[in-house]
Amino acid sequence: MRILFLLLAIIAVGSMAAIGIFIAEQNVLMIVVSLLLTIGTMGVGFVLKARLRKQA
Repeated sequence: MRILFLLLAIIAVGSMAAIGIFIAEQNVLMIVVSLLLTIGTMGVGFVLKARLRKQA
């Protein structure tokens, strides 16, 4: 399970970095896609963590 959380964290950090890169390139479409990916990835991580705490 820790591997899944690590993967989610890496994806979230990578998409946050991508937001900065796309801001520099002024690519609005990819900024929005990266922002949605960041929000989605972090949301999934928080939901999984809450479910794990509820089970224990």
